[in-house]
Amino acid sequence: MSAAEAERKEGDPSRIVTAGALALAGGTLAFAAWQVAFRLPQYFEIDYGEGFVWSQVADLIAGRLYRPLSEYPIALMHYTPLYHAVTAVLWQLGLDPLLAGRLVSLCAGFILVATCGVLAYLGVPTTQPTWLRRLAALIAMALAIGTPEVIVWSTLMRVDMLATSLGMLGLVALALSERHRAMLPLAGACFLLAIGTKQSAIAPMVAGAGALLWARPRAGVLLIGGLVATGGAAVIVAELATGGEFLRHTVTYDAARISWPQFLLLWPPLFVKSAGIIAVAMGFAIASLYQAARMRPREVALHIRLTVALSLNAALGLVFTLGMAKVGAGSGYMLPLLAPVVVLAGIAVVSVPRYMRIVLAVLIAQTIVGLATYRFPTSRALAAQNESATQVLQMIHETDGPVLSEDMSLLMRDGRPVPWEFGSINELTRLGLFDDAPLAQRLRDRWFKLVITETWSSQFYTPAMHSAMEQNYQRIARALPFDVWAPREPPAASPDGTAKP
Repeated sequence: MSAAEAERKEGDPSRIVTAGALALAGGTLAFAAWQVAFRLPQYFEIDYGEGFVWSQVADLIAGRLYRPLSEYPIALMHYTPLYHAVTAVLWQLGLDPLLAGRLVSLCAGFILVATCGVLAYLGVPTTQPTWLRRLAALIAMALAIGTPEVIVWSTLMRVDMLATSLGMLGLVALALSERHRAMLPLAGACFLLAIGTKQSAIAPMVAGAGALLWARPRAGVLLIGGLVATGGAAVIVAELATGGEFLRHTVTYDAARISWPQFLLLWPPLFVKSAGIIAVAMGFAIASLYQAARMRPREVALHIRLTVALSLNAALGLVFTLGMAKVGAGSGYMLPLLAPVVVLAGIAVVSVPRYMRIVLAVLIAQTIVGLATYRFPTSRALAAQNESATQVLQMIHETDGPVLSEDMSLLMRDGRPVPWEFGSINELTRLGLFDDAPLAQRLRDRWFKLVITETWSSQFYTPAMHSAMEQNYQRIARALPFDVWAPREPPAASPDGTAKP
């Protein structure tokens, strides 16, 4: 039997792999569309962080960003402000603010998926057939769409997805800079915009600049010099404009305690949900780095230089996942790792012709397991929480006086100020960087006429705040997951004028 006859008998591998990739893309796209359809229009926050980002956007519009932390209401600016500025524009154009923020993240998610496809296409040697390069792009995009963290963070009013997509867009521009010189400053601009969205979004920039410095030292020096000069100038301007508060807020936000029990609770489950994809990508990355190390930089083709940059990005992203040990961290710490990983995995499939079907089968199986085991809130659960939030919002609306709420979207919906964001203030207090005495005193004075809690988590309340709440407030209503508290009645006075115990 000839080789051609054997191939026909077993089935054309390229057709089987293409069919599998199309099935993967169709399935992940349908699942992601289903999640987006009921997550995006939710009237209240889905994630704790949405409420405080919303309040920061409101502060930006009102010109109150980067106030001293001694001023009340306490408004720590958690991130650099690009995402807030884009969302503010949409809000001012008439969009609902929460929807506006989520739409920015959703558009960033589309950009991320597209950049993953482009990077995978460029990461396959130009000597390979065009259909093979397109197949790599299709697989990378399908894996990106089917990554649980990408689905989640593309539907939240959070900065992470925009920061991640801008960083990956910078890698695309960097890869194209050999053919178009104007792409080099564009790459630098994308890297800086990523940091302007989230100050810790440095992995793509460091990886891209490092790979460029190795392959094209002159261009690498130009890029690094431009980044340092432009970034430094931007920081100086921001410091002068905010009276020295910009860096204080930007650096202070990253101050948090380390909790290894929390890390063990978060990191292993999230890592396992993408372990197969990460293993394929990292195996390919190691092989690519080994191949590149044996060649002279000037002899290295574009696709190898790109895979070096992606490999460095993935390595840095893996290190950054250790940030989940910080108290209050979440699944967003996986994004700097998973973005380059899906690209490397897409390239890896078409780089091993004999094992394409096996590798793709591993990626498909891992994607199915990851989506099936990820704890997405159901539409019923979100509807129930929305109903409870509506009830509590009515109580807030009827309250004459200040209100404190863990769910800050409730305060924003009622047009009330956010007194402070629980998590960061708690961490800064426990680290000795903030004095919570004035806030605890407000609770002892029963200054808030209503307090809305969800968790009573020690991550949100300092001991002084917790004690003041227990002694001076009582629960008056429960609408799961919310508890509603009101000030206790002051003790009655005895005939001699002293308070009765």
